[in-house]
Amino acid sequence: IFNEINTLPNHSISFFFVLPGPVLDLSARGMQKLDPSFMCSEDTHTLILDRNNIMKLDHLERSPGLQQLSVAGNRLVRMMGVSRLTELRVLNLPNNSIGYIEGLRDLPHLKWLNLSGNNIKVIEQLNNCVALQHLDLSDNNINTVGDLTKLVALKTLLLHGNSITTLRTVPAHLPAHLSILSLAENEIRDLNEVSYLAPLHELEQLSIMSNPCVMAMPSLPGFDYRPYIMSWCLSLKVLDGYVVSQKEGLKAEWLYSQGKGRLYRAGQHIQLVQYLATVCPLTASPALETAEDAKLEKILSKQRFHQRQLLEETRGGCPSPPRPTQLDVEKLSPSHAAPQGGAREVETVTGPAAAPSGPEAGMRALTPQIDLEASSDFGKAEMKEAPGQEEAGKFSVMEADRAAAKIQSWWRGRYTRCCHPMAREIRSEIRLRRMQDHIVFLSEKLDSVQKQYEEERLQRLLQEEAVKFLWKELQSMQQWKQSVEQQLAAISQTVTPAQSSSPGLCKAVPPAASSTTNPPNPPSTDVSFPDSGFQSTSDQQAAQEDSFL
Repeated sequence: IFNEINTLPNHSISFFFVLPGPVLDLSARGMQKLDPSFMCSEDTHTLILDRNNIMKLDHLERSPGLQQLSVAGNRLVRMMGVSRLTELRVLNLPNNSIGYIEGLRDLPHLKWLNLSGNNIKVIEQLNNCVALQHLDLSDNNINTVGDLTKLVALKTLLLHGNSITTLRTVPAHLPAHLSILSLAENEIRDLNEVSYLAPLHELEQLSIMSNPCVMAMPSLPGFDYRPYIMSWCLSLKVLDGYVVSQKEGLKAEWLYSQGKGRLYRAGQHIQLVQYLATVCPLTASPALETAEDAKLEKILSKQRFHQRQLLEETRGGCPSPPRPTQLDVEKLSPSHAAPQGGAREVETVTGPAAAPSGPEAGMRALTPQIDLEASSDFGKAEMKEAPGQEEAGKFSVMEADRAAAKIQSWWRGRYTRCCHPMAREIRSEIRLRRMQDHIVFLSEKLDSVQKQYEEERLQRLLQEEAVKFLWKELQSMQQWKQSVEQQLAAISQTVTPAQSSSPGLCKAVPPAASSTTNPPNPPSTDVSFPDSGFQSTSDQQAAQEDSFL
């Protein structure tokens, strides 16, 4: 079996595991497709078709007992042909031209899937692979993290070499028990995006190198990003291929508890970089680096001393079960090796924050503040020389308890915030008051909106009444006009016959003639014209009527 595996290319050897059973190796045979009569024997569990020219997986349904399939370095465009291999455990399809994930609905036993080096753009159709433990989607065209919450057994997720720009979907789309995550060589430009990895409480290995957010830029000062990432990923042990040292874990604890590193949010990358350049600079000078290491070593030595005291106290009295820490770091580091004298001490300490749990002390995590400028009293106390063994023996158990409680009071205060009944009651009261204030604000806002709406309604009613009044006035004017026209028509009809019957008399009579010579009076009408004292002819009377109208 191992002789057959040695023929695989390098990218397949690293992640391809062979189960006991016969192996059928057909790699590098120049095959373009599988023969319709192709069928593996009943005892064949592994089929290798690497480095051929296969474009489509056909005729695999005649070998349903396969548990491992490798078709690396071919010309596959689709992977639907694996849908009939219901017993498949390992599927290796890297370096092909697969455009999307398919055919995995009926593969509940699949544990290991490699689709790296393809043309996949979306993470989808993986929810039925509940047994999947290893998923490699590196070197594709993925731009966002898809939904993988149904993969309850997933431990390793490789997404390096893609086009991911944000990690906002990580809390909702990745399982919290993920232990290995690779995000290197993507397009993450804001270091604050790392904050979205905080819900991954079991994350031990992370790779984020070769992203714009951690690369050196000419316009920004240099900084060490490792402590900041570890302040969000508290269980991290390996970052970008290097083991997390105790000194880096101590810096991360300081950034988490005393520093301002976690106050920045997405969109404030420049402000975060400027802050990290002051508290976590890149020390190019050997003298500065040596001085910093010496200060951190003093703090760690004092920490180990207090840890020994607490362990002796718990052994002598009624010990409570130790609470595991989330900032447990590896004891062996390639760059920071523990001193020989403290090797045994490191082995007995579970981490920089390991301590017995209890309601009296909360979390007695002996995590001193790293103030490299020695600006605070606590920082100055930590920069002093560690007491010798003779002086250490003089400390009583009560003094050790007071020292641990004092250090804890300068630390996060997590127990007080989360478990203390009075603190919880105060927090509830604060939230209730905020909610009441918000309700009052919304009520005032609603009242103002209702008042404005009522004013607008009254204004609309006034406008409607004004329009109705104008319309009635217009109708009355039209009726009056019609009545005037009718009266004028009647007057003109009575005047015309009189003029036609006695035209000469009208011409001979002077304007001031007596009433006996006047023509008979016209019939009485409602319209009266102003009396000028003179009798006018029909033309003058018509002119007066026109002027009156």
